[in-house]
Amino acid sequence: MKLRMFFILSLLSCGEVFASEPDYILRGRAILSQWGEVYCIKKYVLQGVDNNDVNDSLHLFDYSDRVSSLIYSDISKGNVFYYIDKNISDFGNLVNGKRLNLIACVELADSVKYIEFIKKQDRYFYQNNAGVGSVIRSCGQKIPFGGYWRMISRYGIYESRRFKKGDIFPEWKSNDGFNGGEWILESRDDGGPIKLDVPYFKFD
Repeated sequence: MKLRMFFILSLLSCGEVFASEPDYILRGRAILSQWGEVYCIKKYVLQGVDNNDVNDSLHLFDYSDRVSSLIYSDISKGNVFYYIDKNISDFGNLVNGKRLNLIACVELADSVKYIEFIKKQDRYFYQNNAGVGSVIRSCGQKIPFGGYWRMISRYGIYESRRFKKGDIFPEWKSNDGFNGGEWILESRDDGGPIKLDVPYFKFD
């Protein structure tokens, strides 16, 4: 009974166990989507855009507390520029025959296709201390590979532990009270690769 209660409390503390996708992925997508909308407004409404300025805006998002220790690679940023430039003309057309670029940017950012496009950038969302393709999981997620996993955050690299495949990653806290970020795969019991060409957060 005590073991069962401990397991339930562990799941509740993690908060992401029963979610279809981790909260940090949803937050990351929201930020990338907003960044694209900013780019659209700057270029097509204000009639001018400084790519460095827009990139700096996302750079600030990268290192804010909103996305934990996760950032997007430059590939996804370029993809967003290209997508908006290619599709902006399909939006903002009014029934009276006029066209408003501000409405176009809002409609584009809210479109189903744009939302799906943002999801496809998940593969370029990575831990800033690990790199694209690293296999990373957070507290409460299922362990996809037996082997050694290391706790990692944007601020540093911490202890390494061995976990069995199929178990659940525990909540982690450092000796000084810092709550951990993500578990990164360091080695696999089956000898397989530790970097994969798939979104690292994918549930198994």
